[in-house]
Amino acid sequence: MIYSLKFNLFMRTIKFRGKSALNGKWLFGYLSWYQEEDSGRFINGKLVDSETVGQFIGLYDIEGKEIYEGDIIEYTKGDVRFLHKPFVVLYNEDYAYFEYKDQKGNTYGISKAVIERFGIKVIGNSYETM
Repeated sequence: MIYSLKFNLFMRTIKFRGKSALNGKWLFGYLSWYQEEDSGRFINGKLVDSETVGQFIGLYDIEGKEIYEGDIIEYTKGDVRFLHKPFVVLYNEDYAYFEYKDQKGNTYGISKAVIERFGIKVIGNSYETM
């Protein structure tokens, strides 16, 4: 059986990204996989490295860039930019929402209001940057 995720829920786009298993380039679109274990993950029917798959969280940073699970973000608080403390975006399964986590393990909810208030910006992703 093939599973596939591609739909809009309450006008929120559900899509994924992952690095191609063939050439390492990012692929964006719908996610699918087979029921058998270790069958791999596919984006738009193309095999991707399962470890790099992340979901679009439905929000954009202050520059209009899509935010995905695994992205590294920075934010500004007053005149201080937190470049030396990267935050990684992840999905919290217990509470069913996206959040960001610092290197000490502290987590913070992410929302459009938080993005605007703190000027959150994507500066990389945990698969290429860390």
